[in-house]
Amino acid sequence: MTPLPGILAVALLLAPAYGTPHGEDPLPPADPAVTREALEHHVRFLASDDLLGRAAGTPESLRASAYLARALERAGVEPAGEPVGEPGGEAATYFQELPLLRTVHRATPELALAEREGGRRLLIYGDDFTVDVEGDPRSTGTLGVRVVRAPQDLPGEPDPDLALVVAASRSRGLRWLEERGWKGGAGFGLVIRARPDKLGRPRRAPSDRLERAWLAEADGPEVVTVDGPWAARLWDGEVATVELTLHAAREPVAERNVVGLVRGVGTAERPELAREVLVLSAHFDHIGVRRGADPATAEEDVINNGADDDASGSAVLLELAEALAGGERPARTVLFLFCAARRARDVGYDLVRRPPHRPGGGHRL
Repeated sequence: MTPLPGILAVALLLAPAYGTPHGEDPLPPADPAVTREALEHHVRFLASDDLLGRAAGTPESLRASAYLARALERAGVEPAGEPVGEPGGEAATYFQELPLLRTVHRATPELALAEREGGRRLLIYGDDFTVDVEGDPRSTGTLGVRVVRAPQDLPGEPDPDLALVVAASRSRGLRWLEERGWKGGAGFGLVIRARPDKLGRPRRAPSDRLERAWLAEADGPEVVTVDGPWAARLWDGEVATVELTLHAAREPVAERNVVGLVRGVGTAERPELAREVLVLSAHFDHIGVRRGADPATAEEDVINNGADDDASGSAVLLELAEALAGGERPARTVLFLFCAARRARDVGYDLVRRPPHRPGGGHRL
């Protein structure tokens, strides 16, 4: 056996050189021993150009999860995922379904401001403003503007035809709204953070965003941050109306974790150890292809292969699972959890799905 750091260092250099255009992706030869060859094989495949960086919610991520499940099955690791089949005859799988929502921006958002003294200005995304979408993305109609410098400046009731310009710090503005029962500005058409002392920077359309479907934010007003001179004009009450146009949609995305189990047997002195569970985890997703690039036509390397983040960790877990399943059983039960969508918003390493709320969780402003 070769020390793991040496194995992975070689694997990182060789990772992108794998290709399997058709059929099931081949596994390394079965061997309960942890070998350099098997570790290299796993990393070469998971970090290959074929998998395009394994971005969450892509066919390549599903392909990676299928490979992991097949490796666990061949090793004799017990499936510990979702059951399938008719009630009473259900069989466990290696997959834990992870329903996600993706917000996709097909074009750059637009923010139009009308001044009280006449004139209309279309602000530039990035240079002048950015936007955080809360729930399903929606464009607004023309909204009146209410500048809020203190809690007493808030209107008596929420108004969907009104944009709140919060002239306060993030935390203070949040507190004002929550104290009135309007978490995140619920019930208003738009919430605007005005930052006269900040300067924006050029940006393309916002990045796609993934979030857990069962913990997704409820629909609320979009939160716009305006920087620079136009923020000062908003603060000073020079803007009469605003209108936000979003070219975006929220769509469901199928994703899945991979889960396997090696049951412990306890010891003669402590048989109860078999009921204790040790969880070993790695994530198999990465960040995919450089934004806006097409690997088929790009003249440079645009694929983020993710050999060390975290194909290497997944490879180690596969080899440990095979070693434990094929050798002497451990005292404690060992659960192997390969996580998808590590980089998705609000996605964590959850074995148990929680109710659709986050106690103590704040709303972004």
